[in-house]
Amino acid sequence: MTPRPLTLVYACSESGLYALDDRIPWDEPEDRQHFRRITMGHVMLMGRLTWASIGKPLPGRTTIVVSTQPREALDLPDGVLLAAHPVAALARAYEIDPSPCVVSPYVGMALLEHLTVLERTIVKMEPERRGGTFRVMRLHPEAPVHVDAGYRPGPPHTLFSAIDRPAWTLASLRETDTLRFERWERP
Repeated sequence: MTPRPLTLVYACSESGLYALDDRIPWDEPEDRQHFRRITMGHVMLMGRLTWASIGKPLPGRTTIVVSTQPREALDLPDGVLLAAHPVAALARAYEIDPSPCVVSPYVGMALLEHLTVLERTIVKMEPERRGGTFRVMRLHPEAPVHVDAGYRPGPPHTLFSAIDRPAWTLASLRETDTLRFERWERP
């Protein structure tokens, strides 16, 4: 049976850093355009921290926030859906869209076995870490998967470890001076 399409869309630095103090640590217009092109017209699944960093529903997309917190605590506007678990969010997404997108690394890791496409943008710069929190995801289709959440002081700790998965293939690669766009697919 052919798996249902599910795309994880994310950007990270070359070291895997994707958030500083729960915010995206760069502003790359070409990355935003790429994100918009991939997600437009689709359901987007995200965790509460990703929701908080975006702060509003994005036009032309349906948003499902994954959180056990009540709707009122998240201050979700009408039209934004809430699911208590990633699998419940995915089931709801497939009711609306045959090919939803995950735009939150934590939700993506929870749904890793369901992913069919990884749309990864690598930002060719390394943000300075000056205390606060940072989050790193080293997700490569040919290597172990883990996410680190570093809380200063102290070293990062691994939240997810490698799982078995079918082979991925690099379907497309495009580079600019500051960005590398990769599309990985698995059969």
